[in-house]
Amino acid sequence: MNHTLFGLHNSLIFGPTVRFDAADVQSYGVTPEGDRTDTLKSDSLAEPMFWAIYVQDELAITEALKLSFGLRYDEARFDNEDRLDSEDSDSVNMNAFSPKFGLSYQLFSHTTVFANVAKGFAPPTVSRLYGSSGNPDLDPESALNYEVSLRTAPVDWLDLTTAVYLMDVTDEIITVQVDGESKNVNAGETRHKGIEAELNLHLPLGISPFVNLTFQNVEFTDYKVYNSRSDTTNVYDGNTLPDAPDFKMVAGLRYHHPVGISYSLSATYEDEKYTDEANEYEIPSFTVWDTRLEFKSKLKGIGYSVHASVKNIFDKTYFASGSGADVYPASPRTFLVGVSLSY
Repeated sequence: MNHTLFGLHNSLIFGPTVRFDAADVQSYGVTPEGDRTDTLKSDSLAEPMFWAIYVQDELAITEALKLSFGLRYDEARFDNEDRLDSEDSDSVNMNAFSPKFGLSYQLFSHTTVFANVAKGFAPPTVSRLYGSSGNPDLDPESALNYEVSLRTAPVDWLDLTTAVYLMDVTDEIITVQVDGESKNVNAGETRHKGIEAELNLHLPLGISPFVNLTFQNVEFTDYKVYNSRSDTTNVYDGNTLPDAPDFKMVAGLRYHHPVGISYSLSATYEDEKYTDEANEYEIPSFTVWDTRLEFKSKLKGIGYSVHASVKNIFDKTYFASGSGADVYPASPRTFLVGVSLSY
């Protein structure tokens, strides 16, 4: 809704979002060699429902300066049926209000600076609550994020976006080893600091090289765990979070033809990272290549696209993540095809 407020241009956006899921999950025991056995460890049907309503208002103070205010309400309900033990079936409700404040200033016709302060709310996923490492007692994650970014396109053939952020997270969900088994737990308070940059070049003949860079530091700021066996408290403050590499990069090449054909080839590099909160176990860095071919068009006013992609083109064997001394291999070469419609 566009209108005038106090003589200034004003834009109001509001609406709902709703999502229903169903997860039918069974987990089995494994032999010391890693083979699946017939022992059923868990058997559950989870049917979560997520809904939210949001409103955001943007006020143009001047042609260059704009202020925005937003508020979002989220609610998540998890209904879980435990088929092995009906007494463990349960329902969980989570909800939160999340405000947001931002401003943008157009320095030049091609350059704009943004600043935002926002709260965030993220309920656990079904797999984190009820999967093989599940914990039905998990609390939702909440965050307070501060960000300053710059977007510029000084020439037709180049655009650049950079962002600096600081985010304090409460009850961040991590996977740890408990009595020799992986388990999802809430990890007190953590702090995420980083710089992100995205550079795109627009060359003749529809060719566009690109690179995305992320430098980050993610550490525990208040996370202590009491060990009843040894009657000691392990303090992890200052340690790096599991699965949080210091550096990530995606670089590649895109091609677009006016008839609607596009193609991309990209390489993803990720630094080494820890798999445990004590920072004793580490998995090595990796580089993996992906490619995608897509055709987009319209038929009688309905847009459609057909795409095919190959993940991990060279079938590289590498570790995607881990939990303590346990590591989990990434997917091998994977072929994907898809069709989408829009109207």
